[in-house]
Amino acid sequence: MVVPEYACYHHVEVRHPYEEFYLLIIGLMSYMRTHPEAPDELVADLISDTLHLDLDPTNTAD
Repeated sequence: MVVPEYACYHHVEVRHPYEEFYLLIIGLMSYMRTHPEAPDELVADLISDTLHLDLDPTNTAD
């Protein structure tokens, strides 16, 4: 599973992983259907913000 593995190396602020991923996936599917022109960078930002992830490759704090 992704969350436990990620949590081994990073602080995880997601209290309800199953529900959070469920809402994220359903919401992204709905968003992409109504906004198919959305850039990949925006989608990546939405995912990282929702899951409180730091996707900055230059950040080596962890």
